[in-house]
Amino acid sequence: MKKFVTLSLTLVLIFMVITNVYAVSSFKVSMEASKDEFTKNEEFTVEVKISDIQDEKGIIAMGGEIEYDKDSLTLVKVEQGSENWAKPSYSENSKKFAMDRDARGKDDEILFKMIFTVNEESTKKPEISLKNIVGSNGSDDIEIGDVKFSVNVKDGSAVKPSIT
Repeated sequence: MKKFVTLSLTLVLIFMVITNVYAVSSFKVSMEASKDEFTKNEEFTVEVKISDIQDEKGIIAMGGEIEYDKDSLTLVKVEQGSENWAKPSYSENSKKFAMDRDARGKDDEILFKMIFTVNEESTKKPEISLKNIVGSNGSDDIEIGDVKFSVNVKDGSAVKPSIT
């Protein structure tokens, strides 16, 4: 009888542990430009895309920080991407962006677009970064790692100009 009770309790505990499995939510963010190389004073667009959303509910809000080499690039404006996402609000002082949508989504989409101009004193490979990226499904926040994008500038200088 003791063996039967022990076996029954063990099976009940195993089933309780198995039924409380939680999936880890995640997604990917990437940046892509229309071409590979730019010249000084040229304006170009970088699309910020979301993909591989692994969340039962889907993503409804997004936020983070935009950082870039201000000596080499000028951020002209931030525009709406997919029609499903609202135009992001962006603060130049804090470098933070935030955006949302009407309903949760799981599809690969363009979140927003950043329009830059290459400065006259640009380096060869200025970087654009998205940091502290957080997506939300409405009840839980999902943090992912930073995303970097290098811009290839034709005839750019090898190093940043020094300020004297």
